[in-house]
Amino acid sequence: AEQALLANQRRRGYATALMQLVVSPETDAAVRQAGAICLKNCVQRRWASEQRSWRVSRPNDPEELRIHVLDEAEKETIRGSIMQAIAASDSATRPQLLQALSSIVEIDYPRRFPQLLSQVQTGLDPSQPPEVLLAAVSAFRVLTTHLQYASTRKGGVLPQIVEATFPLLVPLVQAAQQSADVQAVYILKQVIKGFKCAVFTIMPAIFQDDTSQLVGWCELLWISVVQPVGPFERDPAAAKLAWSCKSNAVAVVNRMMTRFGIGDSDVARVLRERVVVRFIEAALDILAARVRGQATPRKVTIQLLRFLRVCVPVREAWQWKLKEQAGALIQEIIIPLLRYEDEDEERFTEDPQDYIRGSTDVMQESSSHRGAAADLLTELCWRRATTCLLQTLTACEGACE
Repeated sequence: AEQALLANQRRRGYATALMQLVVSPETDAAVRQAGAICLKNCVQRRWASEQRSWRVSRPNDPEELRIHVLDEAEKETIRGSIMQAIAASDSATRPQLLQALSSIVEIDYPRRFPQLLSQVQTGLDPSQPPEVLLAAVSAFRVLTTHLQYASTRKGGVLPQIVEATFPLLVPLVQAAQQSADVQAVYILKQVIKGFKCAVFTIMPAIFQDDTSQLVGWCELLWISVVQPVGPFERDPAAAKLAWSCKSNAVAVVNRMMTRFGIGDSDVARVLRERVVVRFIEAALDILAARVRGQATPRKVTIQLLRFLRVCVPVREAWQWKLKEQAGALIQEIIIPLLRYEDEDEERFTEDPQDYIRGSTDVMQESSSHRGAAADLLTELCWRRATTCLLQTLTACEGACE
């Protein structure tokens, strides 16, 4: 199907025809997926800001295919219909359409595609059908992902997106957290990841001007962290999404504490005094359950350990929570995570040399829960030696008996 579609790529209106093919319910699923892939590739290769062309050699064909940039009329048609196409797409074609949207945003937003933000705002209305909400949330994430590092090149654009969308996202997140539907969990994940991109380099002005809004968002993130995964256990895909929400929520707070939690600003004080302690309690509970045998994804464990490491030097976090929990943290969480496990035994038995090489590899260590636990223990013994050093030695002695 893909080869048949590629045979017509020199014709005018090719991209528009692909768009219609992808959203047509009468078209075979395999053809729709092939059309989505061709559309994504077409946009990535031919959506340029200036008129130009280049040659592409075709396999088994001595002729060369000259590819031209899409004309402005065709681009305008795609810009006007891509949100509807995303809403009408399924799980097989949606990722391709979102990649196409990302390529368009990279070149055209906001100068040539200013209407995208208003389309996202309209789609975020809770009264909209679920597929429209999903398309709007996905487009929101595309926008924030593209602009998270563009604070200098497009400095005024991201704050505009935040001010236009964040008030609409709050009731959407609240509704998603009360639903056991897989699509609701997916929407929640997209919002959290988009929120992370929005606060990655700069703290939005709406939070600086009104810290109560920041506290409200952190409350929503905390709910995502402590919410049980039990309702989704029968559906592995939904459970994976729920754990991903937890991991991303912790990553957001970790990033905010690292970048904005130091200093005397109102935002820094709010993060230290009203946010961090509740997340420490949640992190300790999840890690303790993991040690007791609860199935917890490794990525979630690593994020929680990294968050606790960031909190160790924070005076409020240490005095109000971590100091009283230091002994239990070391003996009941960190030391068990450092122990030799059945998985290690299997890997060592299968290939001892590869196991030893992996245990000393910096890249593998950075993605290991054991490495994250060791980093946390090092931070405790360095920053809080008076409290933690002797307890660490005692715990290690007990573990070796």
